[in-house]
Amino acid sequence: MTRGTPQGVQVVAWSMRPESNDNAWRRWAGPAVTGSAALQDSWFASQQLQGGEPGHLRVIEGVVQWQVYFFQGNAWSNAQSTGNVAAPPAGAASGVAPRQALPSGVRVVLGFAPGSGLSGTLTRDVMLGP
Repeated sequence: MTRGTPQGVQVVAWSMRPESNDNAWRRWAGPAVTGSAALQDSWFASQQLQGGEPGHLRVIEGVVQWQVYFFQGNAWSNAQSTGNVAAPPAGAASGVAPRQALPSGVRVVLGFAPGSGLSGTLTRDVMLGP
């Protein structure tokens, strides 16, 4: 995922890593960047994480599954499914490619392992601004 910061755009990646027979959910945040080449470099770095890079945090242990959903078109949908296409703005030149509509919310669902000290699932919904 990407997020805006006062210094630019930042790539944030989430992963599960098995450690000592337990699953650890981790988060990595790349440096804030302002150019498309630097953003692409950060995206490529997020795909090659090993777990010890700067910006890597162990978030929570005992997670056995996680899923991200987007709120689009008045419903929650899998974040990896095809998004909604937004029509070009009124008065746009012909041939302007349609853009993917941004979601208005993000849902993260974590499932915990039996005996991990946590049980069941945790759901967190975040509404996104315009």
